[in-house]
Amino acid sequence: MKLPVNHSEYRDSQNLSRSDLRTIANSPALYHAMQRGEVERRAPSAAMQFGTMLDELVTGGIMPQLPPHKLIPDALLSRSGTKGTDAARQFIADNPSVRCVTRSEQDAMHKEHAELTTRLNRCLDSLASHKYAHALLTDSDRKYQFPLYWTDNATCVGVKSLPDLVIPGKCILDLKTTADTSPRAFMNSSYKFWYDVQAFMFQEGWRVIYGTHLPVVFVLVRNEEPYNCEVYEVDNDYTMHGGLRYTSALQTYVRCDENNEWVSDTHDQIVKVQTPSWWERAFFNERSGL
Repeated sequence: MKLPVNHSEYRDSQNLSRSDLRTIANSPALYHAMQRGEVERRAPSAAMQFGTMLDELVTGGIMPQLPPHKLIPDALLSRSGTKGTDAARQFIADNPSVRCVTRSEQDAMHKEHAELTTRLNRCLDSLASHKYAHALLTDSDRKYQFPLYWTDNATCVGVKSLPDLVIPGKCILDLKTTADTSPRAFMNSSYKFWYDVQAFMFQEGWRVIYGTHLPVVFVLVRNEEPYNCEVYEVDNDYTMHGGLRYTSALQTYVRCDENNEWVSDTHDQIVKVQTPSWWERAFFNERSGL
């Protein structure tokens, strides 16, 4: 079942998302500048765009299409097939709302689109071949793209989350593409990209709105050969850690909002940073040739 999610409405909602909280925790000033339109949000990377396309394919059956374009007649091009002629420039000027391309550019677009379609289908095949991923993604009670909006009880701040899939009574699931599906890589990405906060927000939103607790499962698919798939169910320590980061970020938001001063907790301080223990281990491994 696919819910009628209005993604623009979700994105434009003033409720704070996991991405917002991550930015607030790292730099309140950056978050405030983004909200005021002074800084543009970073454009998604190619890997992120691929992940979004797979998500749309799995949850909505939407295969990406070739971008709109219009072929420039060969007669208008130069002898070498470029757009450097007055006639080609005029053709482009007469079609301002669409990308105008040469035949070679169109061929390259078709090749790139075919390669993209192949990669997406390989990911689908991998999901289908994994017993548990396939069972979850095809469960008869599944609800795709299930938006959650609620108010945090401690801070009275509106928050939101958008699980890829919810199976009431079973689990909340999020699908991710990655270059490394190993448990260690997943935990590293969890810390860096706040997946633990995402998992906590899934559970907390569902609990507040529906009054029950659901486990959180991440389905990972490698975005290149061999396109293998792994399924991870996170434990209570994982979501508890996410809850601590969630609470801390919300507290930072409230402090900045109340004081109208968007600065970090360590603003106007000299901060002593501690050398992480893994530096010493890494140095030892380098010296040992490991």
